[in-house]
Amino acid sequence: MSNTTKDTKTAEMNNTHTTESLTTKELEELLNSKELRDDVKNGNDKAFIKKVVKDTGAYDAMDEANKKAADVFEKNGSEAAVKHMMSMAGGDYARMRMMYG
Repeated sequence: MSNTTKDTKTAEMNNTHTTESLTTKELEELLNSKELRDDVKNGNDKAFIKKVVKDTGAYDAMDEANKKAADVFEKNGSEAAVKHMMSMAGGDYARMRMMYG
């Protein structure tokens, strides 16, 4: 893939969710917020996924495999999401990292 094609694809992806997406500064503030730290500390997976993944527009930009993993995380928690991702990767950690980042 040429750099021009990559740049075009990146620009298209970035423009897809401009009204829903947070700026880098807003995302940084969210990730560093006491409220989010408290959600994570208290195991509030639904709030974490909603605030960081779904409300930021990131969910809409995900491929189907990552959306499914986020849905499992939201519904059943982080341990279930890890089990789901490892299962989808056939138990291979390196493959799971390639599939899910």
